[in-house]
Amino acid sequence: MIVDFNRRNFGLDLMRATAISFVLVVHLLLNFIPRDFWILWYVAYLGVDVFFVLSGFLIGTLLLQAIDKTNGQFGFSAFRRFLLRRWMRTVPLYYVLLAVNFTAGYFFLNSVATFDFSFVVWSQNLLTTPPHFFGESWSLCVEEWFYILYPFGLFLVLKIFQRKGRMVPLLYTVLFIAAGIITRSLLVREKFSELNIVFLRMDAIAYGVLFAVLDRYFLSILFKRRSSAFGLAGLVLFMAGVIFFLKATTKAYLLYYPLSGLGLGCQLIYLKQCFVEPATAAVTRSVRFLSKISYSVYLNNLVVIFLIKKYCSFPVIWQIITAAATIVVVSTFTFRFIEKYFIALRERLVSSARPVNDQEGTPHSENFSVSGLGRSGTKR
Repeated sequence: MIVDFNRRNFGLDLMRATAISFVLVVHLLLNFIPRDFWILWYVAYLGVDVFFVLSGFLIGTLLLQAIDKTNGQFGFSAFRRFLLRRWMRTVPLYYVLLAVNFTAGYFFLNSVATFDFSFVVWSQNLLTTPPHFFGESWSLCVEEWFYILYPFGLFLVLKIFQRKGRMVPLLYTVLFIAAGIITRSLLVREKFSELNIVFLRMDAIAYGVLFAVLDRYFLSILFKRRSSAFGLAGLVLFMAGVIFFLKATTKAYLLYYPLSGLGLGCQLIYLKQCFVEPATAAVTRSVRFLSKISYSVYLNNLVVIFLIKKYCSFPVIWQIITAAATIVVVSTFTFRFIEKYFIALRERLVSSARPVNDQEGTPHSENFSVSGLGRSGTKR
């Protein structure tokens, strides 16, 4: 299958481009203009939360398409193909940037960059907070473990219950989210220090899967009639989560996670269905370009910032501009020559149960176009 990067959903591209912009701007400001603005860290985490929900939605759509319509099963071969597709999408660039970060840290930044096998198997923050080295990779670890655990659980549940239809994937996803909420409420003690441990954050991706299930099986009629109310409800839920996070002095701040997940999921559905491309072609191209290179930007940005900060002595504003421009150039290169190469290779090597048109996902998500699936899987 030839990868088509032109057939895209602008609402999802806008959401993705906004998220990577949050992360990049925060990293630039905190590294070149160091201040004790802890609220900026929250904005960066918000960008990652958007990526998680987007990733879950796109991955969930793929998994639902892989369920056999005749017997309602998600076969082991489909599970294997899913993992191979995901790993060929995310792993090559990750390993390249892992090597780049280690080389830069060891030879050019005078920082601690000793080799740790945990980075190879995505376990550097499996049960503990991640080290400072290659710190942005923490969210990729959450994604990779989700790719393994959620589909394997779905495979087992469908095997056990032997039922077709929409309720099994829905209930399984709800229980997966509930398990995450309970685990976090029992183990988290501080707002920021434990929020990037893998088993405390996997439910963030499951909210996206939940909305993929809802979008495929439940929302076609409701959404046509209540689209604006749906978008407004998403905004209210998200803002309520933010208020809990910023104001709560007890563990009530943990309500941010389910409220934010549900709110961002509602906004995703709204933008996917209703957001019209701007009349200005330059804006459309810019948003789509930033969306395409978002994974590369996410993994490239910190090492470029550290090198510019150490070796460029000109004024801060020019350091910021130079770093931003360099990140875009480097990310365009890695997208074109690493990401796209392995995406094309994947399409030649990994057979799919059903043909899927590719679109850039989140920084770590499947590349495919979501064009509005209704209950029957047809375009609305």
